[in-house]
Amino acid sequence: MNEFPANRAIQVLLSMALYNTGRHKEAMELALTNLLDTTSDEKLLYFQRGLSYYAQHLDETW
Repeated sequence: MNEFPANRAIQVLLSMALYNTGRHKEAMELALTNLLDTTSDEKLLYFQRGLSYYAQHLDETW
């Protein structure tokens, strides 16, 4: 990650490694951020602001 911070594949692999080591919140945040940054899906883009917010606040309950 430090050497290639813009490499999305490394970021997704890191998110899986984080998940496997019990760091679920960090894993989901990284995976969702990459998804939202790279998607062209209209429905995801429509909800992008809310999804980005929730990606950073996964442990909160309203």
